[in-house]
Amino acid sequence: MHKAIEYARRVNDSLTISWWNSFLASVLQEQGKFSEASTALHAALSIGRSKHATLYLGLALIVLGQLRLAQATSIKISTSGIKTLQNEKERMLKRAKKTLQHALTFEGLEADNRIDGRLALAQAYLQLNEVTLSHEQATKALEEANQANLNWLLVRAERVLGSITAALNQFEQAEQHFEQALRMLRKNGMRLEYARTLRDYGIALLHYSDKYDKERYQGFDYLQEAIQIFEQCKAIPEMQALQTEIEKYEPVAQRSIRP
Repeated sequence: MHKAIEYARRVNDSLTISWWNSFLASVLQEQGKFSEASTALHAALSIGRSKHATLYLGLALIVLGQLRLAQATSIKISTSGIKTLQNEKERMLKRAKKTLQHALTFEGLEADNRIDGRLALAQAYLQLNEVTLSHEQATKALEEANQANLNWLLVRAERVLGSITAALNQFEQAEQHFEQALRMLRKNGMRLEYARTLRDYGIALLHYSDKYDKERYQGFDYLQEAIQIFEQCKAIPEMQALQTEIEKYEPVAQRSIRP
């Protein structure tokens, strides 16, 4: 990837440099290298602005919004300094939301980038408890992914809608979304997205189930499997965030009944 950026520099293709820097930032963000991702994005945004290239600028802003969302998710809230950390997390989520809203106003975005941006915005809304707006964005993303026949984004939309409908206490619908995502993922081998679906499904099962029954035990099982995949894929921030989540729910699983 760095070689591709260097080649683009040698041939003086600044827009290709911008695109590769956005792509590099996305990869670095998943690895938890937030500072390096920010540096790559700064380069991408600078080129996009100087060239008035809305397609490349819009892409860089979407990745920036995703980075801010990841940074917010990585904030560990403990009992000490809980108010300060909650305020910082909310501030970062609001910045992510504003960036993604702005990015989606750009004309000429590629369909996959626009859908990706919608899903990131839906997640920001959900974490800010703006559930109705979250549902609207995720539903649009699902429709657009269907129309464009973009299966990898269709899977992600199903997962995000699973979390949203669970938050709306529409658990039967949530199960349908999660199960549909898992069925598709078992066919195409997208391991990182598979882990994210297991994580979100597991959290929904643990958080929204009424009893300490086999569903809750299944939820904890999903979280354990997800954390193993995150570790294998070197998705460090997601692994660490899930470890914190597991610590919260482990006593529940211990009281659950094995199926």
